Amino acid sequence: MISFIFLLVFTGSYLIYCSSNKMIKTHNVENTFLRIIPLKYLKPLGLTFLSIAGIFTLKYQGLEAGAYALIVYIMGSLSLMILLIPYKILSWKHLIIIFIVTLFLELCYENQILIHYASK
Repeated sequence: MISFIFLLVFTGSYLIYCSSNKMIKTHNVENTFLRIIPLKYLKPLGLTFLSIAGIFTLKYQGLEAGAYALIVYIMGSLSLMILLIPYKILSWKHLIIIFIVTLFLELCYENQILIHYASK
């Protein structure tokens, strides 16, 4: 569940970051996979992803901890994007790799806990 929350937060943050005028002019957003989506829909779509991530975070982690965690997730993802995208170190392909790695680690950890409790 955490990996899906991270995917939604990173995707929402990436869409919001790519919807800014400076990003469109500087980094040529029209030549990425975002050319499928009209530019006026990037920000509402990003906010939708962040809202869905917020709902999952609040449900999964509780009201207070979930709200704090969501703020930290958004701050972290936007900080990484602002720092790494201009240097072309981070792209949407990296988001997919990060998601696959976190999903793999999450599933391994959950299976390890289930195996541990099943063996007792």
